[in-house]
Amino acid sequence: MIFIFFSILSHSAMNIPNKEMGRRFGTLKGSTLIQDFSIVFWASIVMLCTGAFAVPEPRFILLSLAFGMLYLSTMFLHLMAIKTGTLGDSTMMINLGLFLSALYGIFVYNDKVTILTGIGMACMLAVIFLSMPSKSERKENPNKVIWFLAALGSLICNGGLSIVKRIVAEFNKGDVSETIDMKNYLIWGYAFAGVICLITALFARPPKTTFKTLYTGKNLPIVLLFGLIAGAGTAGGNLFQMMAISHGVSSAIVYPVCAGSLITIGWLMSVIYYKDIKITVKNVISLILCVAGIVVTQIKI
Repeated sequence: MIFIFFSILSHSAMNIPNKEMGRRFGTLKGSTLIQDFSIVFWASIVMLCTGAFAVPEPRFILLSLAFGMLYLSTMFLHLMAIKTGTLGDSTMMINLGLFLSALYGIFVYNDKVTILTGIGMACMLAVIFLSMPSKSERKENPNKVIWFLAALGSLICNGGLSIVKRIVAEFNKGDVSETIDMKNYLIWGYAFAGVICLITALFARPPKTTFKTLYTGKNLPIVLLFGLIAGAGTAGGNLFQMMAISHGVSSAIVYPVCAGSLITIGWLMSVIYYKDIKITVKNVISLILCVAGIVVTQIKI
């Protein structure tokens, strides 16, 4: 269980600098793309320090490429959601990607569908509908629509990531000679994400003034520290999850415990520290349904 604890700690550490970047530099054009690249750069460095680098088979490279593309998209949209909305709500939405991986398991791998599975998936769908901005919310805060679209996008992309992880896990259940080294898989995944981000930057071309603001003067050490913590947090979070599973802890325990804990921590931080979520009946119901849905969906009885 120690690996699960460190995974939760790492992913929580990732969310804080991402929120702070949005608060301090969110108005700068291109700052989200720059932070996205900073995260994958430091994540790659952290994974390389594990000493697991090797050239995998072509088909496994394709899985790493899929991971990189989906991870980059997930983080970009999550950063946009955090910047335009609350940390708690954004963390809830991104972790609801488990809904898509559950659907994939049912239709592709013939996972057992139980009453609890149906209840859990219904709970997650309810949270998505509750998160949709009402007409009054759209008038009061036009960014609410942008937040919902970005958060929904992060949900879909994170669901894709979960599906790729499931495919990798299924490969590793077969012939031992065809198993994928999980650390190496992550190294290549983050490396592909970095390359894609650089190519995107060549076309998007964030303004020089944004680079100057972020990487000169008193902002330089803050931005570098935020990137390092976020990158190390995401790498550590994924690595510790996989280490927990490799040490015999069921993925049906690892993923819901990590997701449920992250959602609760993010929500409490929004309420207590950032004060951007009000404790209302709707918000509390959304939190309970989200955590319950994720946990119940994974129960296989």
